[in-house]
Amino acid sequence: LKLRLDKSLQQCILGPTQASGKEQVGLIISERFVNLPLEVIPAMHNVILEDITWSCSTEYCPPEERPFYFFTHFICLAR
Repeated sequence: LKLRLDKSLQQCILGPTQASGKEQVGLIISERFVNLPLEVIPAMHNVILEDITWSCSTEYCPPEERPFYFFTHFICLAR
């Protein structure tokens, strides 16, 4: 799933000086963080970033899917 943010929403989220229209914003929605100790949450974020890095470079990810993993920003929603 790849979402494109319109220019006004990018400016609202990123600020008017940062939104150039070339940003690739990834939306992460997760319930994994419920009842986790606070010490574990940074490690979970690192794992997500490692998975994305792996997807950008591995031969197991189809070439036509790789462009969808080059994000410049993330929006994380957790319950």
